[in-house]
Amino acid sequence: MKTIVLTVLLFRCLISYSLEMQWAGTTTVLFKSGTSSILIDPVLTRPSASNLWGALSHETDKKLVDEFIKKNGMKDHTIGLFTTHTHFDHAFDLGYFSTQLPKAKVFGSKSALNLVKAYQPEFKNFIESKDQSVHQAGPFKVTILHANHPEILGLFHFAPGKIEKPIRKGSILDFKMGGNFHYLIEVEGKKIYFFSSPQTPIFKGAKDVDVLFLGLGSSKSMEDMRDRIIGKTNPKLIIPVHWDNFFTERSLKEPKRLPMFNLDDFIKSMPKKIQKKIKVPSYFKNIGLN
Repeated sequence: MKTIVLTVLLFRCLISYSLEMQWAGTTTVLFKSGTSSILIDPVLTRPSASNLWGALSHETDKKLVDEFIKKNGMKDHTIGLFTTHTHFDHAFDLGYFSTQLPKAKVFGSKSALNLVKAYQPEFKNFIESKDQSVHQAGPFKVTILHANHPEILGLFHFAPGKIEKPIRKGSILDFKMGGNFHYLIEVEGKKIYFFSSPQTPIFKGAKDVDVLFLGLGSSKSMEDMRDRIIGKTNPKLIIPVHWDNFFTERSLKEPKRLPMFNLDDFIKSMPKKIQKKIKVPSYFKNIGLN
């Protein structure tokens, strides 16, 4: 009997750490469990310098996307593409990704659907995101939750509105916000709270999470992140995202930091017990759970 119990416990320990998480800049994160994967915010393309940081029309870097898919064995194993919203730095490559991942369902707003329809006009594998809807994508149980996108300087939204027709290239202003979402992901006995818009109320089911992906690009204050977000979710591991400079770092080799969202200030402002939980990700490297 003891042998059986020990075997079961060992098996659980082994499968609990087979989960892989890989950051690809801004809020783009690939999750792998066994042979299945999901991708949140599918965008790798960065505006070029000659393009005035996205003010002129630009289009998907297909070579970069193809290499990412091949390297991660995603072609026949990606079963879900999720978007937080449809600004260029969160969904620009969604349409092309959908053509290369035939088994993936696309979850998002109708604006996200228009990005897909630019490549596949008759696309059927789309599920419109609804607040607190729950979806099973292979081993991933994903709860979709409404999010509040912050205003710039508390005054106005960047590129508000919806994408009303299919587009595959354009300026950063053409990629309207659409609906906004964040996610609670449950897989392999782990709870992962993907909280990229930190001005959003905390979901009641996101307490005592294993991993908190925390967007720094739109926080109210360091105190709010410490007390309300980290305090209420009580994560074992904190992964800061959306702190890299997607306007200047085009090689995707080493993250450059956005001057307005200082990663170092965030870390230094936290008490020591929280600092120990923070793991700063690197491009395209697995984020271990330990």
